[in-house]
Amino acid sequence: MASYDNKETRSETGCLLPGVAITLVLILVIIGVPWVMKFNAKRSHNTEGKINLGSIYMAQQSYRQEHGVYAYGPDVFSLLRWYPEGGRLGEYSAVYAYYCGEDYLPNTRRELVPEYSPRFFTDNGPAASTTGFTCLAIGNYDQDPDLDVWSINDAKAMALIHDDTK
Repeated sequence: MASYDNKETRSETGCLLPGVAITLVLILVIIGVPWVMKFNAKRSHNTEGKINLGSIYMAQQSYRQEHGVYAYGPDVFSLLRWYPEGGRLGEYSAVYAYYCGEDYLPNTRRELVPEYSPRFFTDNGPAASTTGFTCLAIGNYDQDPDLDVWSINDAKAMALIHDDTK
């Protein structure tokens, strides 16, 4: 008796399953890549604001050690000799603008973040005195009306006041 073996059918079925699996994976990649890129962009920009606020905190602590008071007034950042990571004023690239007391350092995308204005701050506005400070990082990395607002104070309490993505 001759055995029946259809190699053609077996090879077509063998190629069909991996082909479907590859197609499904490609569809998931196409759908997922933009989401992952947006998520990573948000995380990287959040990191910029948090790192720079931590740096402002350290600069304020150093200033206090040297002078016995925290830096305050309209020239806080000059007194601290602090500029966002990446260089001096005008040479850095930042999504966030920084506020401390009466001082303000704009971001390089000035149209996306307002200049210093008390109307943008409720109870958590920037402040600086001889005994304490609250500094803010405000950014808008997705160009919508909402702003991303982070704060840090003299107790090293960092907080997300407003999330730009919600």
